[in-house]
Parts: sequence; C-alpha cells; structure tokens
Amino acid sequence: MFAVCIESSHKKGMGHLFRMLNLINYLKNVKVQFTIFINNDFSSSEILKNNNLDYTIVKLEDYHSNWEGRLIKQFGVKYWINDRLNTSLEHANNIKKHNVKLITFDDAGSSSLKNDINICGLYFNNPLIKGKKVLSGSKYLILNNEIKCYRFKRKNLQNVFVSLGGTDTHGVTVQILKLLKNME
Repeated sequence: MFAVCIESSHKKGMGHLFRMLNLINYLKNVKVQFTIFINNDFSSSEILKNNNLDYTIVKLEDYHSNWEGRLIKQFGVKYWINDRLNTSLEHANNIKKHNVKLITFDDAGSSSLKNDINICGLYFNNPLIKGKKVLSGSKYLILNNEIKCYRFKRKNLQNVFVSLGGTDTHGVTVQILKLLKNME
C-alpha cells in the first residue's frame, strides 16, 4: 500500500496536488493500492472530490502525536510518498521508525537525511535537494497523459509554450524559460 501525502494550497502551490493526481492515475491504472493524506485546504479537497478520490485530512505541522504511525498501521502502508517541498526531519522519523520506505518529490526539507529516494524532475542544482538516492532530470517528470501527443524531441526552438499550473509560487516558470533561452 502506498500513502500519497500532499501539502497543497494557493500559498504553497497547487502543483504538488496536480503532480500527485498524475501519479495516482498511474497507480490506479496499474492496480496498485494507495491512500491519500492531505492538509486541510478547501480548494485541494474540492479537486480530490471532483476526481472521485477518497482522502484523509491530516495536520502536517503536528510532529508530536505520531499521526503518521497510526495511519501507517490503519492502512498497512509500506511506501510513503511526500509531495510537500519542505518535509521536516521529525515527520520523516515518524515514518521511518515503522520500517516504511520514504519517497519525496523535490524535497528541500531536513528530511533529506531519511529520504530513501528524492525525485527531482526539474532540478536546478539546488544544494538543498538531498536524499539517500536523488533521481533528477526530465525523465523523472510526472506529466499528464493528455499532453503526451505534444511531446517530441525538437531540433530548434521557434514556438514554445510553458505552463506550470495556475500559480507558480516559487518561480519555476522563469527558471524554465531561462534554460530554454540558453538553448538558443
């Protein structure tokens, strides 16, 4: 059983949720069981409801009650996926003490000492991105299957459209555009 733990809001960014929706669709297609844990955010809950997904709201900032351990036992979690950006060491310890594999996405938090894998599709040489194993590069991007028909290797850059969701709280769009400009 996979646990998919997401921190999503307008302030934090909604990209975490949308990336995990793509991963969840993949898990459904390959018939892997999963459960979703998410912070209390109205818009995020509505998106999950509109996608007919069950979820559990959790207090991600609670590092002392060991809610993670209770949910690991309740759902039989073996793999915990965090898409939270800055996971704390306390949170990672609460997961790892239950012998669960911890997988993170673009995580620059103090949990990097405990992450089994940190997956960084858009890696910009951030020294804060660490983990026992860091998988970086565009081959690790989790993209929506609906845009698959638009992907192909280009020989030159004439017309480029870059879209990274409704909000780009961390300026990733500008970093992508700078990379593309340097390719000219």
